[in-house]
Amino acid sequence: MASAYYAICPGTGGTSDKKTGSPTITIASGVATLSVAQTGNIGQGFRITYDTSKVCFISKVNSATSFDVVTATGGTPSDEASAVTVNSIAADYASLSAAEAGASDSSHLNTSDLATAKTILNLVCYAGASADTTACTVDGYTTSTDYYINIYAANGGTQSLRPNRHAGVWDTSKYYLSSYQCLIIQDTNVSISGLQIEMASTGNYAYGILSNIALSNGITRNCIVKDNQTGTDRSCYRCIGGQIYENCIAINGAYIGFWSGSGDKNVLRVYIYNCTAFGCGRGIYTNPGGTRVRNCAVFNNTDDFNGTFESIQYCASDDNDGTNAVDISPGATEADDWNAAFTDYANGDFSVKDTDSPLYGAGTDLSAYFTTDIAGTTRSTWDIGAFEYVASGGGGVSIIPIIMNHLQKMRAN
Repeated sequence: MASAYYAICPGTGGTSDKKTGSPTITIASGVATLSVAQTGNIGQGFRITYDTSKVCFISKVNSATSFDVVTATGGTPSDEASAVTVNSIAADYASLSAAEAGASDSSHLNTSDLATAKTILNLVCYAGASADTTACTVDGYTTSTDYYINIYAANGGTQSLRPNRHAGVWDTSKYYLSSYQCLIIQDTNVSISGLQIEMASTGNYAYGILSNIALSNGITRNCIVKDNQTGTDRSCYRCIGGQIYENCIAINGAYIGFWSGSGDKNVLRVYIYNCTAFGCGRGIYTNPGGTRVRNCAVFNNTDDFNGTFESIQYCASDDNDGTNAVDISPGATEADDWNAAFTDYANGDFSVKDTDSPLYGAGTDLSAYFTTDIAGTTRSTWDIGAFEYVASGGGGVSIIPIIMNHLQKMRAN
């Protein structure tokens, strides 16, 4: 199984050379060693050009001088026993849209058929000088549960020298996509993790992340989508069916936070687990059928849950919906109760305030499917919403999702 990695860094200078000093490089069995420690914002997907015209791509960060590297198609590059000059270390693309369009060209995968090539395509997003402002449509790739498209923000550790993923609160110093119909998925087997998306323009029929294909077999986790504009039929997250949402946040969806079109629980079931929807017209909406909601915090929406669901369990809402429900606003003043539940919801911090929060320990254990929260904190008490409570600090590095195993577990239930 091969994995190809290509980096995206938006804004002025996003694709410029980011190497530190004048390093040389040696390569042995897919491990590159540089003579000068790197301090720039580099990591998985960055192209290293060396010995004038040879190239490899970082697949793992071992240290500031050591990186696992692969070829453009995910293979093992030839050894370089003698040190040669590093000419540049750069991201190939200034937008996620450009990466989606260019990944299949002759300088990269040289195919759009991931299943036949037996390759996982990783599109790795980095914080640039400004937002990524080009809407992206993922379309035209042939995938399978083993060979899929993985879109994520590099999050330090083995992924990058610096974190580029938000920690659960909107952060313009990290990667974010700001557009109209921001990210549209037309292919099956697409994993999205750790993105921030802003629906930036007023108008109708706008979407943050739209999975526009039935039986999508997609996973969206650890994302924040916000909509501060106006218009009808605007959804932070929208899918036809066959989709999984974990640890995601929808903020101020003018129409809907999470829109699920699942009509057949045996084929198109949608899972919405440990998500948060705040300030939307409808927090979570579904057509009649197979939408299963667990451990979600849905509050300060015109209507928290709208439609006929397969099940709503262990959720906190203003309307006390579902079974094993937690009424997030039992008092006379809802804002007082929200303040007791969340650290600073008014400024977009939906973390669990303390152990007295009604969200603390109120969820059901979903560790058969995932074990961390939106910030990378290991879940133990299974709090409601996108966050697991931590007394101080917390967070961590997310693991690149393996779609096949995850989907098999979900579909079995």
